[in-house]
Amino acid sequence: MIRARRLSFGYGRPLLVDVDLDVARGELVGILGANGAGKSTLARLLLGLAAPSAGQVSIDDRDLATLPPRERARLVAAVLQDEPFEFPFTALEVVLMGRRARLGPFGFESAADLEAAERAMRDTGVLDLAARPMGELSGGERRRVLIARALAQDTPALVLDEPAAALDVRHVLELFALLDARKRAGAAVVVVVHDLNLAAQWCDRVALLVAGAPAVVGPVDDVLTPERLGAAFGVEVTVGTHPITGARVLYPIRGLP
Repeated sequence: MIRARRLSFGYGRPLLVDVDLDVARGELVGILGANGAGKSTLARLLLGLAAPSAGQVSIDDRDLATLPPRERARLVAAVLQDEPFEFPFTALEVVLMGRRARLGPFGFESAADLEAAERAMRDTGVLDLAARPMGELSGGERRRVLIARALAQDTPALVLDEPAAALDVRHVLELFALLDARKRAGAAVVVVVHDLNLAAQWCDRVALLVAGAPAVVGPVDDVLTPERLGAAFGVEVTVGTHPITGARVLYPIRGLP
């Protein structure tokens, strides 16, 4: 569904170098790395919000660079790190923005659009905030509204940049359960995540970024090893197994000398 080939990008210095990444339908792929490794940059490249200095991104075998914005919005939805709202939009109005690419010629929302928005808000627990202006919401509430907007967009691919930021533990678990449900329904899901254990529990594969070096992409158990994590983050990590889920559990111990 999403294919990146030999992506490179830098801000005066190499950041992403020859990144190859495939994300199939029915797959959840995590992007990990230290601060400044290029995680958000890679997410923006996969969304077509930035142009690579080299390489290509395609979605559904179509070159992202040649897709008109409306067609792109029908294929991939986004949750970005920072998205200020200069006007006092309500939470419902923001979620309905996710339906724009599907509106008819007169640009009016249909009953189906409103139903999709309300369903997404119900799934993310923000339906009771529908009439509230975004400026009155907490950081976690705003984040859940933006996630609802992406879900309401009803695309076969999603790219989310740190969607768990500002969420409490309950809403983090609910978020990843929603993403897992979308994956199981056939969507291709890419998520930038800082929590190594969330990645280990929920992701099918991960891409571990190190600034200026090729990404390491593969199954969780192959990539999230003490050696690779130590090199990427500069910390000592030990690996265990969760007694209930059986998922890999990662325990950072201390910084490496």
